[in-house]
Amino acid sequence: MAIHKLQDSQIRNAVCTTKTVRKMSDGGGLYLWIYADGRRYWRYRYLIDGREQALSVGTYPEVSLAEARDKAAELRKQDDPAKLRKAEKQADSATRANTFESVARQWHTKHKAHWVAKHAHDLLSQLDRYVFPLIGKRPINELGSADVLDVLEKIEDAGAVATAHRMLAIFGRIFRYGKAKGLCQHVVSSDISGRDSLQKAVTKKHPAVTDKELPQLLRKIDAYESRQTRLALKMIFLTFVRANEMLGATWTEIDLDDCLWRIPEERMKKRLALLVPLAPQTIEILRELKEISCGSEYVFPGRSYEKPLHSGTLLSALKTLGYHGTQTSHGVRRLASTAINNAADEEGRPLFSGDSVERQLAHVPETVRNVYNEAEYLPMRRRIMVWWADYLDAAIKKQ
Repeated sequence: MAIHKLQDSQIRNAVCTTKTVRKMSDGGGLYLWIYADGRRYWRYRYLIDGREQALSVGTYPEVSLAEARDKAAELRKQDDPAKLRKAEKQADSATRANTFESVARQWHTKHKAHWVAKHAHDLLSQLDRYVFPLIGKRPINELGSADVLDVLEKIEDAGAVATAHRMLAIFGRIFRYGKAKGLCQHVVSSDISGRDSLQKAVTKKHPAVTDKELPQLLRKIDAYESRQTRLALKMIFLTFVRANEMLGATWTEIDLDDCLWRIPEERMKKRLALLVPLAPQTIEILRELKEISCGSEYVFPGRSYEKPLHSGTLLSALKTLGYHGTQTSHGVRRLASTAINNAADEEGRPLFSGDSVERQLAHVPETVRNVYNEAEYLPMRRRIMVWWADYLDAAIKKQ
């Protein structure tokens, strides 16, 4: 059988004048199929156990005559080209399934049930923004430390130095997951030292007013026009929990009779439930909120009453009051921690133990997580919350 019967000029000028397809043989099992609408497909035909089989070799002109001949020559060497093609497709499919993005999403899905929803969302958003566009489509087992460092340096270049340090830790977790699954051989990010390879991350404290400025801020909050937002600001000061933890509160979490609010673990940053003792001033605010919540399950319902108020509401309110860049809702935690830790009796002895303050702030060291008791130091924590509420009442009266 003669091979290489066709010429490129023949192919370019050939047309199909039938209603089906025109087949032009190049020999050796290679054919060009030409359809009436102008489409051209290369096909390789061969026999297995006396039965004719066919494989696609590509389209013309994307695959040239010379390239089609090379592909046909490779297929001719195989006992069963179809098995080879199937194996190649399976390998290609496995490679696509094991891209860095695919493995990272598997890892994220596996662990997100144990994270606060906002943390899970923010983490995936950062991967979507900074990482996946650069290396997401590459097989995880082909990535090296240089590839990871290149991503981290681009994050730094975007001005997100702290994010780069956090992402280095995330890389480590994803690669360890991939290695455990047999998808990569090494945790390549472990070769990168944040101290030596990345810029130093500067930790910024959340803005908070001084003791001297606190009375004026509290008086401004007292006069804030929106009733619900005013009560939300007052409660964030009285409880010093994180904004999302407070605004996501439901009435089922709050026991007004026992003066106690239990924030379940699924809403806490550290995934550990928190008991918040409620001072009389806080109870008074909650009773007022109950009147205006219109039957919503949320203590601070949003406009639809089916979702809670957005955390940006508090920040916007503080900005309206003139405290943009000088006070945030999270900065209240620093205010409370400083005041409570410095509280002392007439002889200068601390009123409260440091451990009880840290527990009320939901700062739980990893070393004690396994023996965590949400009610630990509760009697002292009740005294802390009453003292702090009285401290704020005294501050607002200062001139």
